Amino acid sequence: MLVDLHVHSSRYSECGRSAPEEMVAQAIDVGLQGLVFTEHHVVWPKDELGRLQDCFPEIKLFRGVEVTSADGDDYLVYGVTEPGVFTPRMDVGELLNRAHARRGVVVLAHPFRFKQEAPVMPGDELVDGVEIGSNNMLNHAHLKAIKLAERWGTLSVMASDAHHVDTLGLYAVRFDHSIADEQALVEALKKREFHRFADVARLAARNDEILAYAPEATRLIALGYKDREVQREIPCLTLAVIEGIRKGWDVRKPV
Repeated sequence: MLVDLHVHSSRYSECGRSAPEEMVAQAIDVGLQGLVFTEHHVVWPKDELGRLQDCFPEIKLFRGVEVTSADGDDYLVYGVTEPGVFTPRMDVGELLNRAHARRGVVVLAHPFRFKQEAPVMPGDELVDGVEIGSNNMLNHAHLKAIKLAERWGTLSVMASDAHHVDTLGLYAVRFDHSIADEQALVEALKKREFHRFADVARLAARNDEILAYAPEATRLIALGYKDREVQREIPCLTLAVIEGIRKGWDVRKPV
């Protein structure tokens, strides 16, 4: 069962650019069999997701949440669907305690995206997993995330972190069996009953585009253009890619 574990929509995430109905329809078109809505600090109401599920019986929809900690790091939480459990900028130790007390799974989202240091975990408390590939992680971050997951001994996942239909399903996980609900999702993650998935053909096309426009971005940067000014000139490059070009990083998407 191919599931995208990290998806946002315009309904509950300010940064979301596609309506949930558009996201689900596109997910079906790209071959996904499951989708987890991980809106920022909002868990979808069960009845509302149920109505959306009724409209799209071809795919299984799940609820999760993305929480930003006091240190500015982002965490994906699965298996905890009560509203109000997590709050923006909460202490990471408290986040982990609340999630684990409810038998949830916590995954560090897109590490090394904004800073080059790994977050400090409180005492012996650790996240359950690390996201090692997403649309918002370039290759330099991907390689560091792999090493981090190995050092911590946690599971590692890939997910799109899609905010728009065009990136859905670029990364996902393929479970060894069908997933019925959020608790089954948690158990399958804990038991590592999945394989990571990357859409190699779509990612190769995106990398070709990045490499084609990188010289022009480098020229504009040398002329003193700010990142957003470069993006206005080259809209197909994300701010993360432009920042990476400025810093000399490997800005290809991991495949």
